[in-house]
Amino acid sequence: MRLSILGVLGLVGCVIHGPGDGGGTTTTTGSTPDDSGTTKEPDPVHATISGRVILKLYTTDTSGDIVEMDWDEAYGGYPFGGVFVAAYNSDELTGHETYYDQDAFLSPNVVDGDSYSLDVTLEGPGTVSVYAAADAVWVDGVIATYEPVATWPSALDIEDGASFEDIDLTILVPYNPGGGGSCDTTAVDGVITITKSWVDGNAAAMVYTTEGDGPYYTAMVTPTAITGGAEAEYTLSSCQNAGTVQLYGAWDSNGNGLIDPDDDWGAYLSGPDTEGNPIEIGTTALSGYDIQIPFGDIQPNFVPYVFLGGTLSSQEGFDQYPGATVYVAAMKSRPNADFATSSLEEAAYDWTSYPSEDLVAGGSFNLVVPSNTVAYLWAYVDEDGDGNLQEVGEALGNATGDSGKVATGSRSQTSLAIITMDPEL
Repeated sequence: MRLSILGVLGLVGCVIHGPGDGGGTTTTTGSTPDDSGTTKEPDPVHATISGRVILKLYTTDTSGDIVEMDWDEAYGGYPFGGVFVAAYNSDELTGHETYYDQDAFLSPNVVDGDSYSLDVTLEGPGTVSVYAAADAVWVDGVIATYEPVATWPSALDIEDGASFEDIDLTILVPYNPGGGGSCDTTAVDGVITITKSWVDGNAAAMVYTTEGDGPYYTAMVTPTAITGGAEAEYTLSSCQNAGTVQLYGAWDSNGNGLIDPDDDWGAYLSGPDTEGNPIEIGTTALSGYDIQIPFGDIQPNFVPYVFLGGTLSSQEGFDQYPGATVYVAAMKSRPNADFATSSLEEAAYDWTSYPSEDLVAGGSFNLVVPSNTVAYLWAYVDEDGDGNLQEVGEALGNATGDSGKVATGSRSQTSLAIITMDPEL
């Protein structure tokens, strides 16, 4: 299921929301009547977004905490593929993602990071979100739905002439010493046809799950120009008995050297203008499974999110902190000292806050975080209202009873419990 962030967060009763609200969902002004009563469309707005994409290799220690590793010591250098960064939004109802601009780095600089710049044009004032992903799982030239990702924690308000700087994204890449299984394979083959003017750029045939996750098998090919487009034969190798799957295709239409969400996508056609998905992969080879690019509204779940939610309570009772504000945050790392609430925008994937008087009977929280990463889920009571959290003597609590570390995984977790307590008791 594709997640609509604004739609779900809007269901969380409560509170003064944190910057994650609306992340990934755009809002633009509609047409308005002028003085004569004639409908006037809003003027387009242009903005720039820039920052750095930084790749950090990590493992976890015996307590489950993140430990940063050196690329050279671990691998003798950077062993993975390219990095993709983009400004996008998601439709609140359908979850369909629209990409406004993108940048890519095929040989990322893991020492200093890479500078990116995006030019965004909307039909009117609205919001966009920014994310980056690294081709670090199969290193196959495809930005998959399960790649390590980084997201800017808040949507950016786009008005004409706006400039956003230092929108830095840190992708945490898990250390994997290698080793994979093997299986008996079968083949799927056919012809990829690109029906748009083609100059260059590879194309790929790919197998996804019926939920839009993947690819799990890929065949990359270089097309040959034909009148009005291009085509290439492909043969894709899959494990036998892969089951019911989707056969998609994509062409590197933006010319950045990667198959990514900003490219043109298509699907296996069983007949003229008829999508043939899903297909069944068993033990017998499948032949003649032709793919057309572009076709339909094909789009896997490129910016996967999950929810961390549950209950919030206090060992002493929140009525013991009159006038306080309680913050719940999914932090990117565990702070080791007090910090300002203003830093949550960069330090947290998502956060929310509550007046303590609204929590006398307890409360609930629901935060949006990237899937397949690590978050530290904590609640902080700003007892003195000075905007600083984790100060000596102030109550706090986490979701695990230890470091607060939560592996976000690929499924939402909605039964987490945070109990804050006074550290002096």
